[in-house]
Amino acid sequence: PVVKLYPIRNRSEEHIKTKFFTKQVEMELVNSGNISVVAGSDETGAARAERRDQGRHASDLTKKENQNETGADYVLNGWIVSQIDAAGGQEVRAYVVTMELVNVETQRKVWMKVHRLKKVVSRPASSW
Repeated sequence: PVVKLYPIRNRSEEHIKTKFFTKQVEMELVNSGNISVVAGSDETGAARAERRDQGRHASDLTKKENQNETGADYVLNGWIVSQIDAAGGQEVRAYVVTMELVNVETQRKVWMKVHRLKKVVSRPASSW
């Protein structure tokens, strides 16, 4: 199957580098060898511009043609939410990552996964 990975969205109040997280998921999919991944919507511009440039400047033998892109069978979406609880000098940060795989043709959700992470942060008492 061919998958297009949409950028994972940050729905938390914290600053989370979602581009890094998205690329990690993409790398795991590509390296599995079981799934083909096509460029995301935010990545196609450079290749399309290169094809336009080749259409004007490259030889007919080496230029790449338009309308030969591989269409995705599925799109993979995801988002991150967080919750912070604090008490007694400790803070617990809970993160929930939700991912969904949707069939492009039928719009059926064919797979969903929720992953929960917790991080305990100890804060030193104020010295006021």
